[in-house]
Amino acid sequence: MSLGRLGEVYYSATQARKKLELTEDAFQGWIKAKKVNKVVLPGRKQGVFLKREIDEIVFKIEAAILSAHKQHEYVYRTATVDDLDAENELAKLIFGESAVVPETVDAVQKFVETNPNISHHLYDHGRLVASINCVPLAHEGILKFKQGIRGWLLGEYIEQFVPDKPLECIIIDLLSTPLAPWDQREEYAMHLLRNFSRTLKHWGAQGVEIVSVHACGGTPQGKQILDKAGFTSLGKRNGRVIYELIVENATTPLLKPYKVALAEYKQEHEAA
Repeated sequence: MSLGRLGEVYYSATQARKKLELTEDAFQGWIKAKKVNKVVLPGRKQGVFLKREIDEIVFKIEAAILSAHKQHEYVYRTATVDDLDAENELAKLIFGESAVVPETVDAVQKFVETNPNISHHLYDHGRLVASINCVPLAHEGILKFKQGIRGWLLGEYIEQFVPDKPLECIIIDLLSTPLAPWDQREEYAMHLLRNFSRTLKHWGAQGVEIVSVHACGGTPQGKQILDKAGFTSLGKRNGRVIYELIVENATTPLLKPYKVALAEYKQEHEAA
């Protein structure tokens, strides 16, 4: 069933059932028990379901599942295009509907298609709990980011993680699930960053030279993480607080394995 503009407010029955991860019989049972409210709009025969109500139920279910696990089952991996639905849902939980407007969803996909190594995910019991997007950009793109332009608007400047070329990068999003309490969110973020440190070490061993990393501190928690990681605030630009990390001067332990691996690569190739 096509909802057209109504799709901004309502889910179809199929969409609502899939969001709730229910079988058809279970979903019909929920409707009869009034666990979900079916709305039949004028001129339509099939029922629809308010997005905000279904999303709130999903939010509570996911939060209950995360809190029920006493032990973590972490899986870290580089995300593919097939993983982006989960990343978009995580962004939606944090930033609201503005994070999943078609323009942004399309931009995220094009970024990953252009450079398949930019997005990295952490899962706990199969659920995405944290993610980071680290994107190398041409210098002109970096300047635009430092002026306050949103990272997802800079797709034309994307570069690749290639050896023997100084790269400037931006972190577009560093997300952790709001379904967990803040101390658990911090643990998710730090576990993600420790694993990403290993990815950086692998790149360093291949001769990928990252000279600077820039980010936007969009939330108090995000600013706290960037401060802990050794980023320097450049102040507010176009309403956004921009941060910068010069890798050569950085003392954060997260970058030490990368810097050692890159130094060893350079030493070996200079000797050769």
